[in-house]
Formats: sequence, C-alpha cells, structure tokens
Amino acid sequence: MVVFWRLGFPRLERTFRRVGLNHLEYGFLAVLAEQPEGAMPAGDLAELAGISSSRLSHRLKQLEATGDVERRTDTHDRRSVIVAVTDQGRTKVDDVHQQHLADVRQLVFDHLTPEQTGALAEAMVAITTNLTAHPFLHGTNDG
Repeated sequence: MVVFWRLGFPRLERTFRRVGLNHLEYGFLAVLAEQPEGAMPAGDLAELAGISSSRLSHRLKQLEATGDVERRTDTHDRRSVIVAVTDQGRTKVDDVHQQHLADVRQLVFDHLTPEQTGALAEAMVAITTNLTAHPFLHGTNDG
C-alpha cells in the first residue's frame, strides 16, 4: 500500500492537476455532481469525506474562488450551508472522469488476473468493514 501511495498516487494526481484540482477537490465535485440537484449540505459532505467542517470550509473557499462551487444558506435550516457544483465544476469532473478511470485501470487492474481482481475486491470490502466498525470513526474512542 505504501508503495502504491508513494509511486502510483502522484500519477493519479497529475490528471486532477490538469484542471486545477487535487484528489480531494475532485472528490467533492464528483460527489456533488452525482446529487439529484448537484447540491448537498456542507456538513454531510464533510462527514462523507471524513474531514472536519473547518477543513471542508477552507477547501470550499478555494473551489468557490475558482467558480467550481457555490455556497448558499439552506432555506429550511438557516444554520446550515448548502454546497452546489457549478456548471464549470461539473465540466471539470466530466473532463477528468474518463482519464481518471483509465489511470486507475492502467496502474492497478491491467496487471491483475480476474482472480486477483476478485481477491482485491474481497480484501477491500474486509478492510472497509473493519475501518467503518472502529469506534474512533464515530467519535466514541476513549483512548
């Protein structure tokens, strides 16, 4: 995993950088673009990304400054902020999406047999299940 992170991840990042994004920002835009109205509460986006509201706010300021997202007050809960992907942000996601999939295929899946791909999928499910079961993820870790 460390080798992939150190050698493969920078190759994936290059695709995002072509449109002025990093992987986290691409992820935000992609999630928003998949929403029915291209928008969701900022708190939900932070929770989904596993980051603090302040870190999300910092990233959203950058994305807002470049015209990729808009923030507005939730009409149903004035304390909440809704984040919406703009047409420009959606275009960036569309421009990068196919290349990102090709990069992942090339770096990971093109070198695996179907059996290895199945084993990797099973392993990732087990890892995800384990990680999401940990108390620290839910703010209940006493240690």
